[in-house]
Formats: sequence, structure tokens, C-alpha cells
Amino acid sequence: MKHTRQKYRIWTTWGMAALLLFGFALRVHRLGERAVWWDEGWSVWMARHSLLAIAQETAHDVHPPLYFWLLHSWRLLLGDSEFGLRLLSAVFGTLAIAATYLLGKAMAGRYVGLLAALFLTVSRFHIVWSQEIRMYALAGLLALLAAWAAMRFWEGRGGLLAYIFFTTAGLLSLYLYFPIPVAINAAFLWQWRHKRRLLWRWAAAQTAVLIILSLWLQYALRGFLRNSSATPISVWDFLKIYWTVLVMGVPLNVDAYARFTLPVLAIFTGGTAVLLHQSRKSWKMARNLTVLLVGLLLPVAVVIYITIPKAGAYAPPFSPRYLVIFTGYFVILLAWGIANEQLSMNKGRLFIVHCSLLIVLFVSWVGMKDYHHGRVLVDDYGALAAALAAYRGENDGVILYADRDWPIFAYHYADAWNGVPSGWNVDGETAVSYLSPLWQAHDGLWLVTTPYGTATDPDGHIPAWLAENAAASQTWEYGDKALTFYAKTAERAAATALYNGVTLPQFRQLIFTEEAAFIGYDLPAHTYHTGDTIRLGSYWQWHLEGISSPVIRLVDKMGKTWGETAVSFSPDSLTSITRQLRYEHHFPIPADAPSGSYAIMVDDTAVTHVQIRQRTQNVLTAADVDIENRLDVRFQNGVQLLGYAIENEAMTAGEPLHLTLYWQTDKPISGTYKVFTHLIGEVWNGETGNFLWGQQDNEPVSGKRPLPTWRTNELIVDSYGMPTALNAPDGRYTLEIGLYNPVTGDRLLTEAGADHILLSPITLHASK
Repeated sequence: MKHTRQKYRIWTTWGMAALLLFGFALRVHRLGERAVWWDEGWSVWMARHSLLAIAQETAHDVHPPLYFWLLHSWRLLLGDSEFGLRLLSAVFGTLAIAATYLLGKAMAGRYVGLLAALFLTVSRFHIVWSQEIRMYALAGLLALLAAWAAMRFWEGRGGLLAYIFFTTAGLLSLYLYFPIPVAINAAFLWQWRHKRRLLWRWAAAQTAVLIILSLWLQYALRGFLRNSSATPISVWDFLKIYWTVLVMGVPLNVDAYARFTLPVLAIFTGGTAVLLHQSRKSWKMARNLTVLLVGLLLPVAVVIYITIPKAGAYAPPFSPRYLVIFTGYFVILLAWGIANEQLSMNKGRLFIVHCSLLIVLFVSWVGMKDYHHGRVLVDDYGALAAALAAYRGENDGVILYADRDWPIFAYHYADAWNGVPSGWNVDGETAVSYLSPLWQAHDGLWLVTTPYGTATDPDGHIPAWLAENAAASQTWEYGDKALTFYAKTAERAAATALYNGVTLPQFRQLIFTEEAAFIGYDLPAHTYHTGDTIRLGSYWQWHLEGISSPVIRLVDKMGKTWGETAVSFSPDSLTSITRQLRYEHHFPIPADAPSGSYAIMVDDTAVTHVQIRQRTQNVLTAADVDIENRLDVRFQNGVQLLGYAIENEAMTAGEPLHLTLYWQTDKPISGTYKVFTHLIGEVWNGETGNFLWGQQDNEPVSGKRPLPTWRTNELIVDSYGMPTALNAPDGRYTLEIGLYNPVTGDRLLTEAGADHILLSPITLHASK
């Protein structure tokens, strides 16, 4: 028997080692292959402050400071790359696998701990938030460790100081961590009934936690309460989202996944019911179940609370990501329910156990199978920020126009800048008062135009004022964003392309001729989809003795060139013997480019490689679809609208208008355009300040098929669910559509010169 137990320990040890390696691999795979989003940018911006400044900032935020303190120190070691910053969460996520095993083992034995660790290893929900520059992976780890430390103390094996540490750390990482100590203290009631001697030491531990937390809350209470607000959500919708994210890690369109999540729900509820029945004979089992169940059910109580109408009370905001801290408790309870039947030698029960295990793992695989493939580092702000860092002069100013996505921009560009608030409604007077002092203080201004610039300044007062006052200007486009330099003098304009000495991200020293040397490049991403644009910055050392024109090419593994640009420069305008310059090279990737590795060549030398993935395998044509309402409208860039379909031309206000557009092109398209769909009434809409009663703007197919991804003669089926105003009056409405440039707001004209197309009229009945 002793020999068998030893073999079992060895088996579980090796099993856990394998799970930790596999779990770490899942959490670091393509870790840097995703653009930083708003909340991540905020985390990095916060971490760039001093420790004291972080405390001051988080005192007015909805999250406490501990994670940002840790990230501050972490980035000093690993830098600001997407991979390096996210690696901290990946480490926390991997450690959570080990913590799940420890807690599962403490509650129900090694087998339950190992099975729970397996479930957490392959949990998409946990993997997703182990790949984000946020505090959720840390909070989830601390939730497991706090319960484990409490159980060690209850069993007389120490752990009280560890409990105080983990609980306090959790509360200082995420305010919505509070269900964890509540659940643990609820379970202590079972312990206290049977071992009353622990009461005073346990009470002292809770007091210590409260004292430490109160020191912070005394400093921060007013700040974070003032900035918190509830997110309306029904309890039923919350339950569906809660269950779906725990099982599959998908918070959207949860009803579509019911066929996968409901079988797991049956397994979970069945196993939990059996455990509850058995716990009537074991107070320790009841205690352990209380930790898990109260921890999982308290979020439901929180949602019920925030949906109750009230005034003057703190209402914590809801987001599915907050639920990740309970994932460890969920997988332990799920594993315990399944493994509980494993103790029986009944073959029928063993068959049920094995089937349940396979179902859970299969559903986890369904949730995971497309996750990593979809992680691609989209070049949005990266190339723009690299150009700005290289070209900006010592006395140049930078304006973010408008600043809605400022944390994302701030992540990529850490130097000083000014923002046009996205909440402004800019008119001519506002533009003059905002720009005049900036213009006086600088030699030139760099305007970073975002898709929100036209919404804040629909008449373009800011770029118009800058263009009127500048001696010269130059623009670089980056998809739906642009970088424009407005120079005060001709001398400053002439020096725009001069490389200002910024540290080169990628260094190469390749001498091509006596006239020029290629000294480096920057490239924000190394994996692209067809239809994307590769944006390369090349750095050169030019000499005045002659003129050289190297060629930069994008070449596949068969030697075929898919794009090329020549680097040419006349040295006549240079005033010194040698100058370093930077050039921008944009390579639109054709929609039919095959998947594989491509080399970026400078003349005949490969300086780097990129991976290109074919976005679309199956291509529809117009002959494959019966178009309900046929049209033949051609736009000036080669786009054709072949027709449309409307699900219901008579509808009630507040219902979504379901519209399908059928597009095609007869030639490759470059450039970014969005489709606008407008529902225009005959009555003025006071809320919007125009005649619009419904609107949806996005790139085709909800942004999944930008125009550069279209193949020649491919049919693009573009569906919309346009929201309509609930207070729209009875009447007939005009449905108009078209295309526009998201940077400038300019509409794309048809060959007939129209800037929009009218579709069938819509009849709306007022909502009762």
C-alpha cells in the first residue's frame, strides 16, 4: 500500500509538472501578437509613474494600486513590449494552475486537485485574462491562495500570516475581490462550531486585514466611489454570461453556445447536488463546499444589488472579466463533482465519469480552438508612433485629435503630447483658442488624427486652422489614422524627414554603395493577414558624393515580388556632409497573397521576415447568391454595390433594422473606407441634432472584411442590425448608405458623382 501511494505521488507530481509547462505554453503562445487596447494602455501609463504617483492616481480610480506597483517594477526589468508586459499576467496565470491543485488537494484529495488543475489549464476564460496587462490573473491567483492558506490554518498547519497576506493583497489588487474573504469567513462558521479555540486568532486575522485595508480606503474612498457606476444588466442575462464565460470564455452571443454549455451545466449541477447530499455527514466537506459555493454565488447577489433602483449608493460596475477570479473555484467544484463518482467501482458510474470528463474537455477545446489563431498584432498606432518618434524635432508639439483612445496612443508614444478632448464640440472659436498658444510655443505641430477626430470636429476647424497658418505640411496615412506635420517655416519643413537620433528598434549595418548605408528599420508587427498593410520605416546614412536608389521589396519564399518601393533622395538640399534619414514604406498585401513566410529585401539582402496569413479561403461570387433587390452602382475606386435585402420594411421603433448589402470590386483596392447606413426621418431628432433616427457605421462585415481584403469579383455579403431610436415617431423614413474615409470624413463618390445611395423607404410605427 505504501509503495502504491508513493507511485501515486510521483504520478501526480509529474502530471502537475506537465500541466504547468503546457499551461505556461498556452499563456505565452502569441502573447505579444495583439494590439494593446484601452485598459491595457491605462495600465502601462499608470505603471510608468512613480510608486507614490500610482497611489495618488489609483485613489481616484476604480482599481487599487497593488498590480500597478508590481507592473512598475516588472517593466523596469523587461521593458515596454507587448510580450514583456503581458508576461507578468502569464506568470500569475500559470501559478494559478499550481494553486488550484493545492486548494483542490486540500479540499478533496490529489485526484480532484489534478483534475481541477487540468480544467484551469485549458480554460479559455483564464487564458484570455492571463494574456492581458491587467490585474485579473493576479486576483484569481490570490483568491486560490487565500482559501488554501485559510484551510491550512483550520487544519492546524500554520498559514494564518499567509492568509492575511493573500487576502490583503487581493483586496488591494481588485475591489471586487471582496466575495473571496466573505466566502472564506462563511466557511469558517462550520470550523468554529467544531473547533472554537480558533475563534480569537481568526478574528485577529480579519482585524489585521481590515486595518491594512482601511488605511488605504481612508485615503482612496471618496475617489473611487465618485467614479463608479453600475452597468444595467438583468439577473438572467448575467447568469447566462457568467456560465458561458466560466465554461467557454466567450462573453458575447452566449445563446449560440448553449448546446455546448448546457451539457456541462448538467454535469456541474448533478455533481454539486451529490456533493451537497454527502456533505450532510461531514462538516469538513460542508465547510469546503461553502468556500466554493459562496464564492461563486456572491457575484449573483452583487448583480441583484446593482439592478435595484437606488440613489446615493455605491454601485460597482459589471464586466465579465471581473468573474475570472472565480474560475479556480468553479473548476475545483466541477472536478470534485466528477471525481466523486470515481471512488465507486461501479462500471456504470465509471462510464458516466469518463463521459463527463470528455464532454468538459471537448467543450473547453471548442472554446479554445480559434483563440490563438485570432491573435494578430494589428499595426494601428505602432508605425505612426515610430514615425513620430523619429521625425519630431526638439521644439515640435504633438496633438492627439481626438483623445478618446489616449491610453493606446500613450502606450506607443511615451513623450509629451496634447489632446483634443473627445467630448468637445469644436467650432472655429474653440479651435483658435486651443491652437494659438501651442502654435506660438513650437516650431511646428504634429497632428495625430484618429477616427474620433471628425466626430469631435465635424467641420474640420482644427486641421483647417493649422493648414492656413503653416508654411508647409506633410501627411502620412496609417489605415484609419493619419499623422500630419504643420511646419511654421520652410526650413523646418525641409528637415521633416531627417532622422532625429532616436534609438533604432532594429539595427542593421549594410553598406550598399559609397553614397548610402542602410543602418536600421522599425516594423511594428511580424504577422499580417491578407488585406493588411505592412508599414516599414527604413533608416539610412546618406553621403553627399552621389545619389543612390536602393529598392525595398516584399518577396515570398518562391522569389515572387508582391510589392516594392525605391528609396531615392537628392542630396542637394542637405547642408552638412552626412545626414541620417528615415523613409516610410507601405506594402498593401494583396487579397490573393498565399499564406507563408515573406522576406523584406533591401536590394538583394533580406533584412527581416514576416508571416502572412490568407484571410479568406472560400470565395463567393454573384452567381452564388440570389440578391433580392439588384443594383449596379459603381464608386470611383472600383467598388460596386450589386444590391441589397431588407428583412422588414415596416417595423416598430426601437427594433433593429436588418439590412444586407452585396458588394464587389473589379480591381484590387487600397485605402480604408467605412460604410455608413443612415435612417433619415422627416421630423427633427432633438437628441442627435439632425434628422437621423438610426445609424450604423463600420468597415464591411463588422470590420472583418476591409476593402483591401476583397478579391477581384468576390461577393461580399455585408449584414447590419442598425439600432433605431425608441422614440422615433410614426412615418416613412429614408434609408441611405455610402462609403467615407474615416480619417478625413470625406465621402466616396459614385461614378455618377453622388455621395450616397438611397434604398427602399422604411415605415416605422411608434413604440407603445
